[in-house]
Amino acid sequence: MCRYQIQNFLISCLLVLFVSCSLSTTKGYLEQDKSIDFVENNYFSDIETDYVYKANFDVYKHSFGGILIIKMIQNENYRIVCTTEFGKRIFDFEWVNNDFITHYILEELNRKIIIKTLQNNFQILVKQKSKIVKEFLNDKEMAFQTSFDQRFNYYVFSKRSQQLVRIIHTSKNKEKMTIYFDRMENDIARSVEIIHHNMKMKIKLNYISD
Repeated sequence: MCRYQIQNFLISCLLVLFVSCSLSTTKGYLEQDKSIDFVENNYFSDIETDYVYKANFDVYKHSFGGILIIKMIQNENYRIVCTTEFGKRIFDFEWVNNDFITHYILEELNRKIIIKTLQNNFQILVKQKSKIVKEFLNDKEMAFQTSFDQRFNYYVFSKRSQQLVRIIHTSKNKEKMTIYFDRMENDIARSVEIIHHNMKMKIKLNYISD
């Protein structure tokens, strides 16, 4: 193989590697100068409201349903409790000044990987304000990239409604988890779905309290 052919071969390999490792999250979007410094998620930001959802969980080999209560204690401090419909606790988590506390978790779910995944899920779900790293735009949506624990969150807003419709959690080159918001009303997402792309975990939430 001649030197020219070797160079072309190496370039082709690099292009294939780049394409296979590139993040698809912003495909079809154009990056633009930041129009704002922070992005906000106001769906769980009313300290006077108990956000109560009918919940269904598929967590590895475990499937269960119950009632999920999300309560903001004060700014960025939350208590998230899941119980059966008869009131038995499934898990009880709290964030206090960025410290995560597990008050209780059902024995069947008491594994480090499950607790860590649920912690990340709910921390991303309720986080109110994040500093924007990059901003992207297409005909229908605006996407704001933020940093999160050495990874990234992309907050995607509908241009028409100006509402947050999903949050995509990614590594540098792969989508890990997506939170979908639907039926938004009075700053409450009445339907929430959390889907993982690299493990068997899915959470569905339907709002049941006015």
